[in-house]
Amino acid sequence: DSAMDASNILKPFLARGEITMIGATTTEEYHRYIAKDKALDRRFEMLPLEVPSGALLQNLVRGMANVFQAQSNIIISDKTVEASIQLTNKYLPHRSQPDKAINLLDLAVAKTQMISEKNVTEKMLMNLLADQTGQPIAEIDDLTQSSLLNMEEKIKKQIIGQDHAIEKVMQSILYRRQFTFSDDERNLGTFLFAGPTGVGKTELGRILAKEFYGHADRLLHIDLAEYTYQATLSRLLGAAPGFVGHENPGLIANFLHEQGSGVIIFDEIEKGHPDIRDFILGILDNGRVRTANGELMSTKGCIIIVTTNVLTQDDLVSTGFGFVGMQTKKCVTTLLKNHFPPEFLGRFDELILFNHLTQRQH
Repeated sequence: DSAMDASNILKPFLARGEITMIGATTTEEYHRYIAKDKALDRRFEMLPLEVPSGALLQNLVRGMANVFQAQSNIIISDKTVEASIQLTNKYLPHRSQPDKAINLLDLAVAKTQMISEKNVTEKMLMNLLADQTGQPIAEIDDLTQSSLLNMEEKIKKQIIGQDHAIEKVMQSILYRRQFTFSDDERNLGTFLFAGPTGVGKTELGRILAKEFYGHADRLLHIDLAEYTYQATLSRLLGAAPGFVGHENPGLIANFLHEQGSGVIIFDEIEKGHPDIRDFILGILDNGRVRTANGELMSTKGCIIIVTTNVLTQDDLVSTGFGFVGMQTKKCVTTLLKNHFPPEFLGRFDELILFNHLTQRQH
């Protein structure tokens, strides 16, 4: 109410040109308080500010690091500045640069002074991020091929009969970690799991949340059987400004705000409304989510899993599936092309067919 009262006081002065005003706010607050008041909105010209990146971001963070050095006599190397940017991009994707990198360095300088050291280290940054996110940052960021393979064997012991699927997922994640750059906006891994109910598709996502991200809470499970109508998209993205419930940003934004990153499962894609599929396509393509109130959030640190039960035993038999060498992305695409458009299937890192379990494996 106070915001509306203030706007009603300002509008006559703005309309008569008696005052000049510059305001600053977030995209979310703009849509919540200003955009829905058309009389107030037209008095302003909106100038969106992009998040800095590249050399500009480096210079901004380096400049503040120099200020911290001068004030504290604590050394912050260029390598540490770069690490502060890369680590916060990876583990605090819902916050903006340069604020998150500068804030991390500020905290690190204070911590370094407390323990009577002379240099801010990358290990210090990881430990501070671990405290902020509840995620074992150092352990995850130091994951090597060997440790991922050990994790793979641990997961295989928890899911019976799906070794091929587990290997595909872990190999893809390993490749992404080794051969991508910090400014790559794509997700950590995107997978389409195909196969009958009860063979471990959703369970693999649950186990990945616990083993890879360190906690079962790092999972968002969305059952698309509950999203058969267009209106249900608001549960994921929040309601548009002016509609009931617009204060709630939606399930995905809440998850990213609280957890930062993790496993997001869209279960039984064939049951969801077509708009839901288009929305998921945007996440797969851009590694970003725009909520109904305009907030842009990154899913860059997330593993995205889409599951489907559309394939039947007849599908597998008619195409000769089950023979050695048939579990390639091209072959699975052939199986699924009658159910999903090629632009959808082409967005996944891997299309993985889960085995039918035998009576003994059940």
